[in-house]
Amino acid sequence: MTLFHLGIGQLMGLNRFVPAFGATHPALLYVLRQNGKRAAVAEKAAAAPALAAA
Repeated sequence: MTLFHLGIGQLMGLNRFVPAFGATHPALLYVLRQNGKRAAVAEKAAAAPALAAA
């Protein structure tokens, strides 16, 4: 039964999907980290006028 499922997976091209899927994780982590930095800068910029007015 296992060989059947592995054969179907290979026929569907899943043998290329698994490494490609794993290879996207560093890129996703990089983008999420960059978005987090942008959000922190935007929060500081939004807080600056409020601090100047006080």
